[in-house]
Amino acid sequence: MNADLAAAENWFAASGRGVFTFQREAWEAYLRGESGLINAPTGMGKTLAAWLGPLLEARGETAGEGARDGTPRPSGPRVLW
Repeated sequence: MNADLAAAENWFAASGRGVFTFQREAWEAYLRGESGLINAPTGMGKTLAAWLGPLLEARGETAGEGARDGTPRPSGPRVLW
């Protein structure tokens, strides 16, 4: 597990919550540069599944620095909601 995913899992554990498999899979896919659609019932954690990937990516960057794969990106996360 990469350090960013471990930090996310630790945050959930410290909050007394667990991580759903689909959330972890969404974060891992996002960090690999993949995109997709998240479909889950209301109240299951779709928002955290969708937003935590970009936030984890931004956590590993400094303003103006490219993405981890070397692709130039503007500073800050980019998400289509």
